[in-house]
Amino acid sequence: MLRRLALVSVCFGSLALAPACGSDDGGGKGGDGGGGNTGPGLQPPAPPDTGNPGTGTTPTVLAASKLFLGETDRSGNASSSAWKSFGFDLDGLKSTKTSTNHCKLPANTPPSNKEDGDNGIDNSFGRNILPILKSFVTAPSEEVNGAIAEGSFTIMLKMDNLDSEANQTQVSASLYGGADLGAAPKWDGTDAWPVFPELLNGGNINDPKVKFPNSYVTGGTWVSGSKGVVDLSVSIGGQSISLIIQNAYVVLDVTGTGSTAKGKNGIIAGVIKTTQLVTEIEKVAGQLTDGQLCPGNPTLDGALASIKAASDIMADGTNGSSGVECDAISIGIGFDSEAVVLGPVADPSEPGVDPCAP
Repeated sequence: MLRRLALVSVCFGSLALAPACGSDDGGGKGGDGGGGNTGPGLQPPAPPDTGNPGTGTTPTVLAASKLFLGETDRSGNASSSAWKSFGFDLDGLKSTKTSTNHCKLPANTPPSNKEDGDNGIDNSFGRNILPILKSFVTAPSEEVNGAIAEGSFTIMLKMDNLDSEANQTQVSASLYGGADLGAAPKWDGTDAWPVFPELLNGGNINDPKVKFPNSYVTGGTWVSGSKGVVDLSVSIGGQSISLIIQNAYVVLDVTGTGSTAKGKNGIIAGVIKTTQLVTEIEKVAGQLTDGQLCPGNPTLDGALASIKAASDIMADGTNGSSGVECDAISIGIGFDSEAVVLGPVADPSEPGVDPCAP
C-alpha cells in the first residue's frame, strides 16, 4: 500500500517539475506586514535574445531518475522547508499569512496556508498536501525514488531537435509516462523504457498527448515554453488517475545530447483544480488502502477536507481578489534525469477490483 501511495504523489508531480531555485527569507514570502502582496517573484527563464532553432537530428530522451516532492532538499536531506524552493511564482504575488490581496481561503482554513515559499514560489502542495501524504508514507520522496530505482515507473521528456548550443529559440518536445521497465535501470543511455499507452493519442508512440512545440533553451536551461495545460491520465494501483495541471511550466538544466545527456535542477510547476484532486483521491482511496478508506469514512472525509483547505490560488493561475474563494492548489516538484530511449508501448493497465464497490 505504501508504494502505491507514493506513486500517487508522483502523479501529482507529473502534472506539474523544475530546478531548485534560490532562497529568500525562509519563512513565507513577502514580509509586507501590512496585508498586501509584493511581487512578482521567481519566474521561469525568459527566451534567449539570440540563437537559432535546435538543429539536433537524433532525439534526446531524459527520464526522471529522482523526484523531490518537497520534504527533502535535492541532496536527500530531510527538511520541513524544502518545499519552499520547488516551483515558481505563478500568480506574480509574494503572499504572506497577513496578505489581503489574495483569493479567499476556504472556511476555517489557517491563514498560514496561503504563505508562499522562497521568492514568491507558489507550492501549496508541498506546504499543505505533502504532510497529508506523510501520514501514510513517512518519506514520500524516498518511496518514490525507490520505485524509480527498481524500474517500476518514470516520467520522460523527449526533445526532438535539441543540440548542444546554450541558446536555442525553438525545440520540439513532448512528455511520456514510463511503465515498468522490468529491471533496474542502468542509466547509461541504453535503457529502453516502455511507454504508458494512456499518455498517447490512439496508442501511437509518435503522438503523445502532452507536447511542448515551442520550448526553448536559454543559457543551457530547457524551458517548456509559455503556460499551458499538462493533461495526464496514469494508471496507478490498477486505477486510472487523471491529473490536469493548468498554467504549467517544466524547466530543466540540460547538458549533452542523445545518450550522453543529463538533466539537473528540474521543476514542474502549475495549479491543479481542487475539485478534480478531491474527486480523484476519493475515487482511488479504497483501492490504495485495501478498502480501509471508502467514501463516507470519517478519516477519508477529514483528509479530503484538508485537501480542500490547501486551495491557495485560482484555477487560471491568477490571484488577488479577496472576494472570490480560491479554487485550485499550486504545486512545484523537483527532479533530476538521465538519458534513456523510448521502448515499446506497454499493454493498457487492467482496472483493479474496487473494494469499496457494493
